Amino acid sequence: MPDHDLRTLERMARATPNDLVAWMRYVRALELAGRDPPPDLAEHERRLVAQARESTIRVGDEVWVEENDGAWLVGRWRGIVTACRIEEDDGTGRQYVRFRVRPKDLVDDDTNPLPWRVRPLPEQRVRGLELSRHDRLELIARGVDRGPFPK
Repeated sequence: MPDHDLRTLERMARATPNDLVAWMRYVRALELAGRDPPPDLAEHERRLVAQARESTIRVGDEVWVEENDGAWLVGRWRGIVTACRIEEDDGTGRQYVRFRVRPKDLVDDDTNPLPWRVRPLPEQRVRGLELSRHDRLELIARGVDRGPFPK
């Protein structure tokens, strides 16, 4: 990233101290450029990075899933995240995160059958179920299942 672009992002972050988007853009640009923030911004940058690491859902994490759009299962369910990817909205150009989650009961061989609304194909059971961007995930535990997943 050119130095003048990095300085522009720094000025935007300084001008709007409560704008999380501006700060995260600046922090990401610093990371990509392999640079450290100025000393007066270092503590704020360190706190943001720590908060982002703690709140980000990653592959292998155990989550609660509440489906709001085109539900696979009835009600709230537990699962293991098998994929995370960033997609772009065609209409607005804004980016969002999409998740693929394998229901936990499929992993645990639970004796109670899952209350399916839409039965997945066998490969979807292995790869995980594609969730809508409107579905809600809540972190239960970090990195429960770190095995290899199909892409």
